[in-house]
Amino acid sequence: MRTPIPIAVLAATLAAVPQEAPGDAYERGLALIAADSVEDALVLWVAARTGVPGPAVEDPRIGRAFVEAVAASGLTDYEELATDMFYWGLSANTAAVEPYRTEILEEGRRTYALEDSLLARYWAERGAEDPAALARELERYWLERDPTPATRVNERLIEHWRRVAHARGEFLYNRTSPYGTDERGTFHVRYGEPDTIFRGFLSVSSRDERETGLSMLMAIRFDKRPRYEIWEYRRLHADSLTQFLFGNIRGDGVFRLVSGIHQLIPFEAGFNNRLRPAIEYAYYSDVAHAGGRFAPRFDELYRMRHSDFTISGGLEGVSLRHRSDDLRAARRPRPAAVSDFDRRPRNSLAAQAARILDGHAPRILVLAVSSPVWTPRTDAISLGLGNALAGRVAIHTVVLRDPAFNELVRAEMLPLGGRDDASTAVLRHTRAIGHLSVVAEYGTPGIPWNHWTAALPGHAHFTPGPPLSPPGDGFQVSDLIVGIAPPAELDLGDMPVPLLPATRVWRGDPLRVYFEIYHPRAAEAAGAVGFDVQIRVVPRGVLPGSPGRTGRTRTAPVTIRLESWNPEAEHFFDLDLGDEHSGDLRIVLEVSDPETGVTRRRVAPIEVLEN
Repeated sequence: MRTPIPIAVLAATLAAVPQEAPGDAYERGLALIAADSVEDALVLWVAARTGVPGPAVEDPRIGRAFVEAVAASGLTDYEELATDMFYWGLSANTAAVEPYRTEILEEGRRTYALEDSLLARYWAERGAEDPAALARELERYWLERDPTPATRVNERLIEHWRRVAHARGEFLYNRTSPYGTDERGTFHVRYGEPDTIFRGFLSVSSRDERETGLSMLMAIRFDKRPRYEIWEYRRLHADSLTQFLFGNIRGDGVFRLVSGIHQLIPFEAGFNNRLRPAIEYAYYSDVAHAGGRFAPRFDELYRMRHSDFTISGGLEGVSLRHRSDDLRAARRPRPAAVSDFDRRPRNSLAAQAARILDGHAPRILVLAVSSPVWTPRTDAISLGLGNALAGRVAIHTVVLRDPAFNELVRAEMLPLGGRDDASTAVLRHTRAIGHLSVVAEYGTPGIPWNHWTAALPGHAHFTPGPPLSPPGDGFQVSDLIVGIAPPAELDLGDMPVPLLPATRVWRGDPLRVYFEIYHPRAAEAAGAVGFDVQIRVVPRGVLPGSPGRTGRTRTAPVTIRLESWNPEAEHFFDLDLGDEHSGDLRIVLEVSDPETGVTRRRVAPIEVLEN
């Protein structure tokens, strides 16, 4: 099997690529792909990146086309290089220059079609104003969705472009989606292949004519026989099927996602109170076999049509209720994008990254606690004794990147007190650090690393703020570290903070919040120093200080008076979350120096789980 070709080797083979074709490297590469010379195109594009021949330029068109070609052609040996080329193309240096600006905006549309409409609208507006910021955010998006951050291949990115390639070959009734497909393409890229597809044409049959009293001439005149497809997914919601209905708007219009059957009824029939319910009944009879909401609706219409006594306007009322229910459901946020990797087991990881001061030096304290997905093993020694659990050891890796997401360094974290599930690292903090990832992998000693476990690594990602300033710049507070207050019998060993790090907690668990205070002006006076500390628990989307929402979630701050004899003090307190809503929340802490009045605000996200 051929191994991935390093960039330098690819550049050295440029002489094998025809150079007579006019145009830039991107266009020449597309011409080579059209001529079924995909690998020659890849060689050409890598050479263009290295500047051989001609000046090197960061071209998002090449980065995108490279990974697209690798995914569509099944060139697995090039996946590592494709990942790297895609990230290279998302450069803020060229994002504001055409034709690169247009490519960045289009890539934003392709990427945020995977997310909810609010996020998509935000980046559509922000990207148009600042394409460089959009380019950086796109790279962050894909970095943080890499299922194996400790490797050089982003399998989720490759899977995404395989789905795009499939959609572009299958869903072409029109090209209204960001992927150059009809809207089915967007759903395929977002959720993958449906579990079931029901498709056909809606029509008024002779039986429908008899049951509804619709004449053949009226049916021929108004029935447009719209095409439809119902896509059914079983894994988007844990407790129910999810169905999406596609069809020709008003019977003969554009083929797209619709909220309900009412959108497929011919326009001319919509104003006839006798004709429209008859066609609607016929169309529901065609889709009843798909189940979901369609079968009970048809049953209800059928019973009403065959009842000895039907209230005048009853069918119209039922139709309006169905339409209202469909429109209400269409306004609900759709599920997040689903990857095939989401169904694979993953090592759990709870990680924290907090800015601190060590003396006068700014540092980042990183904590990681994880547990493996255990798998049984059988070997020659244990055959007579049955299966045994393979011994596991943890490796926690921290990866540092600069603000442009170029990797700076990756290193293993230090185990705590001989434990194989907890690690720490104290990193020198400079403005060169813009992004941080923590990766948890488990394996068996004596077995090669790449054969350790079938479980995906656990991972967490952080964007540190600027380094905390030294004493001469005034009062400072560390970032918050949150977790579970340990039971009295549990020895935390070398854990540098008095808690078990965690951001996902049960409602009944006491949440412990830890922070440190540095060089307050008030500490220059003799005696104990008092600090005003306010704690607020708010929903994730609420800004600190805003009224927030009503209900059980606390919006009024809880004020605590802390006193310490030490100029630099370590503090923690426990919060009872029993009255909080489950879901995504934020802990907002404000600490004020009474001497200067300076207030520092720190925020930590948490997720509260139902007991």
